[in-house]
Order: sequence, then structure tokens, then C-alpha cells
Amino acid sequence: MRQLLRLIVLKGTGEKADAPGYRVGGKTGTAEIGMKGGYSKKRNVSTFAAAFPMDAPRYVVVVMLDSPRGNAQSAGQATAGWTVAPVVSRIIMRTGYMLGVMPDMNRDVDVSELLPLLWEAPGAAKAVPE
Repeated sequence: MRQLLRLIVLKGTGEKADAPGYRVGGKTGTAEIGMKGGYSKKRNVSTFAAAFPMDAPRYVVVVMLDSPRGNAQSAGQATAGWTVAPVVSRIIMRTGYMLGVMPDMNRDVDVSELLPLLWEAPGAAKAVPE
């Protein structure tokens, strides 16, 4: 599970939640808001649940935004990967040190056994283990 959550931040919808050295893992979630008569196609709730450091998880950060708006930086997108994930990154970068988690660029979760399972778009470059 730690490998999967780390992979979401390394290569998936949570890439903008990465906080260099803190080994963040997590999951994005975007849901349309329920309204009378159905669900809104224009409003959503965006959530990102993260844990860090993923090689030895000690802390969890959950951020939720109600009705986020896309902007130029998000290419108009209002989904969790564009709106909430960057907030999680900033929170971890500011609080990690205060919690006693020292950034370490030389440690990470080994996701190499999962990389071959990633779907590659036709014509896209193959994922190469780092």
C-alpha cells in the first residue's frame, strides 16, 4: 500500500503534492456536489489525503476544498490533483521540519516492482525505474 500511495504522488494524479525529501504518498478524490435533483456538473469537493514519510509513515494530512475554481496555473481544472495537492505539498514543506521529519533526498520507497504495471499511452515514452 505504501508503494501504491507513493506512486500516486510520483507518477499519478497527486504529483503536485510532492514535497522534495519528505517522501509523500496519498490519494486524490474529486466528487460532484449533490443538489436537489442530482449532482452539480459545475461544483465539486476536492480532497487529498496524504501520509509522510512513506518509508516509515508517521503523519497524515487531509485537505478538502469545497467548490474550488480552476485558474491559469491549473489550466482551468478544479480537480483535486490541481487544487488540493499543491496545498498538501506546502503544508508538509512547512510543518515536516517542526514535526521532526528531516528532508532526505537519498531515501525513498522502492516502487520499481510496480512501474511495469503502469499503463502507457500509445507512443508515450516507457517508464524507466530511477
